Amino acid sequence: MRRNRHKLQVLAAATLTIPLSLLSPLTPLVRSAPAGSRTTKREVFLASLYRKPLPSVAEIPSETLRRDRPGYWHGVSDRVLLQRIRSQPIKRITFNRGGSSLSLRLRLADGSSAAFKPEQIHPQTVPRKEIASYRLNRLLGLSRVPPATWRVLTWRDLYARIDSQEKRFFFRFKKEARFRKGGKLVGEVSWWIPKIRYIPIDRWKARKRWHQWLKAYKRLPSRYVEVTAQLSVMLLYDFLINNPDRFSGFNTMGTPDTKFLYFMDNTYSFFPTPRGGRNARTGLERVQRFSRKFFRNLKALTYARLKRGMAQPAGAPMPLLSESEMRMVISRRNHAIQHINWVIARYGWEKTMVFP
Repeated sequence: MRRNRHKLQVLAAATLTIPLSLLSPLTPLVRSAPAGSRTTKREVFLASLYRKPLPSVAEIPSETLRRDRPGYWHGVSDRVLLQRIRSQPIKRITFNRGGSSLSLRLRLADGSSAAFKPEQIHPQTVPRKEIASYRLNRLLGLSRVPPATWRVLTWRDLYARIDSQEKRFFFRFKKEARFRKGGKLVGEVSWWIPKIRYIPIDRWKARKRWHQWLKAYKRLPSRYVEVTAQLSVMLLYDFLINNPDRFSGFNTMGTPDTKFLYFMDNTYSFFPTPRGGRNARTGLERVQRFSRKFFRNLKALTYARLKRGMAQPAGAPMPLLSESEMRMVISRRNHAIQHINWVIARYGWEKTMVFP
């Protein structure tokens, strides 16, 4: 006991001799102290424990750069990206294959690219709904849907800039796209994500696991907290836009390191049902763990705010959402809040509001 008490006294005495300036990164005071001094060596060592140099851009964790920041996409202002994809000259056009609907890749003059989905005969692709989804994503404090806006192409633009090796697909495009008067083709254009990866959370084996992580009374392993938080937000978001297509196959995309989920391909959504379709409602009812920030943003979403967020400038081809569709969004928002309040009442705040 005496020996331990003596050690504590020595440690306390040493701590009291530490200058307050040493609590910050190394200061000129420490650097200018006489070399070789025993006290100086101890102070330098103790100062190194508190020193935390500012990281360079290369050393900043990827999660910091990808944190949801409405109005920005990977650190770049949405306004800058929207201006690029809306007005940059097109150098080359290629077809995106593998889907049942029409989709193009526009290679722009500044070296960037954009995805273009025109008005077409396929009911699962309604271009205005992708833009509405992007706008709602911003209203909810998210940066998960790539910036999207309108763009109008002409028949001459398409034929002149289509890749020579892809002109054999042109007959299909002519048959399935809906051209307006004067050979104009209106569509939705989204920022092209250079590197993307399919995250197989839509497979049944994976679903059985994360269904358990979303339950308030089940154990949530610490290494799966981040992905579960994103799944929670995604399911609530899909319920708001009434998206039945998220888990139909290859619609769960993310960054190459699989740590950040994108909410892409939302053209088959915003169906006017007050409590959502079966798929969207089932997803909502599975969620019993929530993000506090997203809950606050959800409660702040009103009809007036939604209407302002969906407003179009003069000369836009058409409104993004009809009055009926916007009222249904607010109705589903109210239903989601009722569900969250019910879960909190049953399991308590500490077990349900577990994500920032």
